[in-house]
Amino acid sequence: MRRIVFGWLVLLVAVPAVWAEDKPAAQRKEDQSPDEQFKALLTDWQKTLQEVRKSFQSAKDDEERTKLLKEAHQKQVDFVARLLAFAQKHPKEEAAVKALQIVTQVTSDASPGLEKPLQEARKSADRQVQAWATYSLAQLLKSRSEEPGVKPEDAKKLQKEMEDLLAKVVDQYGEFKELQEQAKPQLFEIRHLAIGMAAPEIEGEDSDGKKFKLSDYRGKVVVLDFWASWCGPCMALVPHERELVKRLEGKPFALLGIDLDANKELLKKTEEKNKITWRSWFDGQNGPIGRQWNIQFIPMIYVLDAKGVIRYKGVRGKALDEAVDTLLKEQEGKKPEEKKP
Repeated sequence: MRRIVFGWLVLLVAVPAVWAEDKPAAQRKEDQSPDEQFKALLTDWQKTLQEVRKSFQSAKDDEERTKLLKEAHQKQVDFVARLLAFAQKHPKEEAAVKALQIVTQVTSDASPGLEKPLQEARKSADRQVQAWATYSLAQLLKSRSEEPGVKPEDAKKLQKEMEDLLAKVVDQYGEFKELQEQAKPQLFEIRHLAIGMAAPEIEGEDSDGKKFKLSDYRGKVVVLDFWASWCGPCMALVPHERELVKRLEGKPFALLGIDLDANKELLKKTEEKNKITWRSWFDGQNGPIGRQWNIQFIPMIYVLDAKGVIRYKGVRGKALDEAVDTLLKEQEGKKPEEKKP
């Protein structure tokens, strides 16, 4: 419960201050420019956030915090509704786009009540509002599908609804390039990068400029690690990855990286300094491989079986070892050992 509260509070506190200049309430009139109205709206929200945080921190018990949480969620819903109303009233203004961008950020949280204003906005006469509301609703459903305790069948249903919404953004709102760039990788991930699907081909060059492909490793269990030298958690995994590679030497196994550093020289230096003996595709910052695979954070790990099918995602440490060992035993025609209770 606290995770949800602080999730959207932190997000919205990050709204640029330049968009939310403090203005006396008496000056907030309909005859103000759309930009001034938008800044006033954000100023109201900043004050609301401060009040919510103060009340939550001073709450005496869980019962009071639960009540405050419900009230906070309603304030969040009201704020989204105000942003959408503003965008529909001033669809041609730059501030309308900013308002819709914030709606997208806010609805990445699964707070109850957000679906109704988004569904209403999808009926707007303005196509831009329709498009952003459709995309925002997809983000809301994604968040719901990933909530702790969601049943697998319910998560699958939500993900299908999300896929349909993203497909509409891509197929019906092509004039909004920013949304296209955000929706396409997410749609690709849903359709091609789910567990049980064959991993898409990866082609590129390693740090020595030699070309290689993912399909070159068919017949082996493959760990794909999206990483960069500037990523602390990525580099923290390296010692364990070295151990994994050494332990499985001679086995039908390969660890392959996709490096997101700024240049190939940095990749080469990092490999030499950290004794990284496995190959990495150099993808660069915002490179084609990372974009296609919709990489939003790193490290991101995929584990593929010998047929190139995605079997695990996001596993690290002991969980990664167990995933690889399970797939190697499958390949050898052995059943994985059952874990003792």
